[in-house]
This record gives sequence, C-alpha cells and structure tokens, in this order.
Amino acid sequence: MGADIVVAVDIYCHSPRYPATSIMSIVLRTMQVQSCLMAQNELAEADVLIAPAVSPAGAQDTAGRERARQAGYDAAKSAAPQVEALLRKRHPVLRSAPDAPVSNATLR
Repeated sequence: MGADIVVAVDIYCHSPRYPATSIMSIVLRTMQVQSCLMAQNELAEADVLIAPAVSPAGAQDTAGRERARQAGYDAAKSAAPQVEALLRKRHPVLRSAPDAPVSNATLR
C-alpha cells in the first residue's frame, strides 16, 4: 500500500457472531465467517489492529449503534500508545523529540 504504518480496524471478525435464530441470521452468520476467513491475511499484515467487541445491531437499534461507536472510540484510544510508539520508531523527526506530541503537522 505504500503506508509507513498500517492500522486495521476490525468491527466484524473479532465481534460476537450473529445468533443462529432464523434462516436470515444463519445466512448472515455464514457471510460473516466467510468474510473473516478472507480478511485473515490482511489483518495479520497490519502493524496495529483495533478490534472493538461490537455486537450486531438492527437497523432501528439506536442504542446499539451508540454502544458500537463508544466501543470503537474506547478501542482506538487504547491503541493510541501503540500507534504513537510506532510513529516514534519509524519517523526520525519524532525520535529526536521523545516528549513532543505527535500530530500531522509534526510529520510534514
């Protein structure tokens, strides 16, 4: 891809599986398993994997979407030190200023 650091965000494969309660849910579960098998190599190549546990939510489940958003935010915040460490390791400008905050302006 040409990226210095690859951060993968997985909201599908590391989350709970769809419950097998109907024909449609079984189809969705099968699609989930197939997609995750195909994504394994890509996820393995990432420098950082952010994988919040997001339960499947229905189209009308506003509270479920908010829980998923918060789980994603929390997971990204938890991964921030790992991303920052990689940035400092791979960018000489950041190595020379170990206490400086990392920002897009710093990398230019």
